[in-house]
Amino acid sequence: MTRLCLRQSHVGCFSANRRGSRNIETIVRALARLKYRNVALLQLIADHVKRRSDQPRACYALLKALIDLKYVDRNVAQMASDFVCATAPFMHVNEIPELLGVLLAIHTQLPIDSSIYQAVTRVVSRNQEHADWKVVFGVKAALETVNMRDTYLDEMCKRLSVQCCTDLSTESKIELLRSCKNYPLPLVCLYDAVLSSFQKAGSGKEHAVCILAAPVNTKAFMDLISVFSDLGYVKGLCACLATIGLNATSIEGELAIKYQELLMRHFDYQDLLLAYEKTNAEVEYVEKLRARTEPAQSDASMKAEAESSADRLAIRPIQAASSAMTKHFERYLSGETLATLMDSWKRLDHICTNASPLECALGICRATSTKYVCRLVSRIIGAPCDALEPEIIPAVLRRTLTISQVEGRTPETIIKLHAHLLGLLTHRPSIQNLSMKACTSLISVLESIEHPCVEKVLPLMVECYVDRMNSSEDIMDVRRCCNESISLMGICIKRKAVDARRLAACICLHARHVELDRVQQLLSLLVELGFVKNKYTNLLEPLVEKAITLDSDMSRVLQLEEYGKHLGFVFTQEIKNEV
Repeated sequence: MTRLCLRQSHVGCFSANRRGSRNIETIVRALARLKYRNVALLQLIADHVKRRSDQPRACYALLKALIDLKYVDRNVAQMASDFVCATAPFMHVNEIPELLGVLLAIHTQLPIDSSIYQAVTRVVSRNQEHADWKVVFGVKAALETVNMRDTYLDEMCKRLSVQCCTDLSTESKIELLRSCKNYPLPLVCLYDAVLSSFQKAGSGKEHAVCILAAPVNTKAFMDLISVFSDLGYVKGLCACLATIGLNATSIEGELAIKYQELLMRHFDYQDLLLAYEKTNAEVEYVEKLRARTEPAQSDASMKAEAESSADRLAIRPIQAASSAMTKHFERYLSGETLATLMDSWKRLDHICTNASPLECALGICRATSTKYVCRLVSRIIGAPCDALEPEIIPAVLRRTLTISQVEGRTPETIIKLHAHLLGLLTHRPSIQNLSMKACTSLISVLESIEHPCVEKVLPLMVECYVDRMNSSEDIMDVRRCCNESISLMGICIKRKAVDARRLAACICLHARHVELDRVQQLLSLLVELGFVKNKYTNLLEPLVEKAITLDSDMSRVLQLEEYGKHLGFVFTQEIKNEV
């Protein structure tokens, strides 16, 4: 990369006109895209712009560009302070989260005066009627990270927490949580408020973990776990897991499998076990220590103080708010809480282990990772052939292909699953009993799977579609079969061992049902197959003439005419004139 050596006068040349700061901002953003962090150049730019206070908005845009490059110095901190003092009273309340995010990014390297944060906070407290929930709780959390509090803001959070319990429905709370993803400020306080609104009355005294009042076998509970998992809010996931453990008898295998997959993104039983053993060791250590130093103390008080001391040891490294989001949250939980979570996990795992092959297949249809799919494969492959409904097989194949494509790899276990499932479809009744939706899904996946069983399934699919087109009395089903058969014929042509001529003849017989935008694809496949100039392809001539007449794209029209010549069509003069 070309070395950049700019003096202060050179930097000033870029800001000689009205759009000066904008020009410098463009330079900084270009450096960010190139990942070129020239500290000397950025220092010159920050020093130059700091002395130009006539364009605060432009300076703010440049400030954000410098933060994107992770560059902070005293000039940058001064630019931020000057911008807040000049424009904060006139800013809209919804602009505050982004501004606070910039200030916090600077604060991690250089301290910012508390008066700057107070000026920003006043914008929110003075515009309570326009402040969004996320703004209020986000600003509160941001102030806590710099050890500051605001009385008005605390009151707003309390009022909104009460409103969350009394006024919002379950669906509204879940939608509120969904909208929090990728928010520029931490929103743990808001998550805690929503979690408290779900808490079962009196559960805080009876259980070590918050127990939710929501039924565990409903869609709402599934959505709640899903959004907690997406947000990484492990405190809420702990509450969900404990609630599942208390209501395990009402959960079926399919639901339990999905719950376990969502929880496994953040939970690991071995981590819980290790943390539990470490906590017990700390309790025993404190008990022995107190037994030596205070032998006269009663056993009951010794045990209580030992447990509280161990809890303090466990919580000490991080604050409670951040422990709700950390990946290693299990290190900071008490022994009683860990015991509750471990017991709930065992119950959930027991349900998943005893799930039927059909429930495992349904669980795979909802899976989001190949790692969890591999846990379920053995229970499907080792099951009897009649344990799995053929209707579910295309959905399982499609889901595993999708997540493998997303992750960029296909584990050997999933390849074995594909072979097993395709083997179940090599019987004529299995294909004939598939619904139209399942057949459509199966066609879409057969093209992507490389396995010898595919060449055994395709002839059965051809026979199935031919029978349905010839025997169905429902015009809509015939039309759908006819158009889907074109895709099926394309797959058969790629597999040289499969003869698609019978399917091609059937499509020609039902040519009136072919959609006009698929005519070109049909003709190209017939030419590739060598299925030309016969009594079946002659039936396509009216369809091709209609497609040429109605198509306004000249390149497509010429292509249709070319295919038509290969098929032996002779177009009328009227058609040529219209074209």
